[in-house]
Amino acid sequence: AQTAYDIILYFPKTYNLTGLSWMSLANNKTHRGVKGKSALVNAVPYNYIFSSLWPTRQWNITIEGLILDAGTKTLPYAGGGVIYGGGISNLKIIDCEIKGGTGDAIGAAYTVNPIIKNNKIYDSVGVGIDLKGARDPLIVNNKIYGIEQDGISIYDGYYDSNSYDNYGAQIINNNLDDCQVGIM
Repeated sequence: AQTAYDIILYFPKTYNLTGLSWMSLANNKTHRGVKGKSALVNAVPYNYIFSSLWPTRQWNITIEGLILDAGTKTLPYAGGGVIYGGGISNLKIIDCEIKGGTGDAIGAAYTVNPIIKNNKIYDSVGVGIDLKGARDPLIVNNKIYGIEQDGISIYDGYYDSNSYDNYGAQIINNNLDDCQVGIM
């Protein structure tokens, strides 16, 4: 049986995941679409599209060229995220459009070497890019707007044995507008 993941690699099309569980972030996987034409839409509670169970340790995950539409931005903040996971090594989110949801757009705390590049992130109730406690994050050339909380959050506000204290963070040439706080 084909899944949305199998099909999205070949056709510029919209796939509605409403009523289905989210797609799992699995090791050594690339989820790639036709930029601006391949979309995954989900309007289920919490608005996850890609997720892993915290605190799994995963590696080499790329999400590229997809429109991820988690539906209408609705209050209150419900946690989670459109892309949600933690403790991932070598997470790459490139050339995506990430919209809506009742949580963060990207919630990937305590990741190692994450690259968040050339994305359009908007209309989220939570944080635009939440990489609290990440090690060596590269956040570059993203357009982030209409965010109810922080546009970009790398600050780890509490001690955690998994924290890398944001060692080596590079935040370069991002455009933030209409966010409660720009960079935290």
